[in-house]
Amino acid sequence: NAVQANDNELIDDIHIHGKTKGVARSGRIVNGVPVSIENYKFAVSLRIDDQYFCGGSIISVPHVLSAAHCVYPFLKNISRMSVYGGSTSPFSGGVSIPVIRAVNHPDFKPNPPSGLHDFDVAALTVPTNALRGRPNMAPISIQNVQVPAGTRCYVVGWGWTDF
Repeated sequence: NAVQANDNELIDDIHIHGKTKGVARSGRIVNGVPVSIENYKFAVSLRIDDQYFCGGSIISVPHVLSAAHCVYPFLKNISRMSVYGGSTSPFSGGVSIPVIRAVNHPDFKPNPPSGLHDFDVAALTVPTNALRGRPNMAPISIQNVQVPAGTRCYVVGWGWTDF
């Protein structure tokens, strides 16, 4: 059975603290390039009733990090939510794993007047051993360092490479 968390326990357990820079909900990334899941095993898609709706990153064996604005509309129905990974395609070749717990950052506000989301962080939990031994599914290597301003960073997800 799915369990919805209404407290900060999971957020605290995986050490998600602080403020994220506001991101416009309508913002899109363009000019992406195709990559292989073998190089980004942490990348997963989130699904509701087996339909893709957002992306996430495996951060530990039972935890996936995503955006709170993605997860918020479904917090009361997490039994419909799953994590899909192990494939470059968001539609085939991977495995679907049920979400058993979902928590948004306690300071996340779902409909800010500015349209920008601060604290836009969600932590999802899947069954403890569900990610172990899965081909092309592994936690991202998180470094405990301050990233200097201006550092080139990369975003991995599913979408169009042109339009």
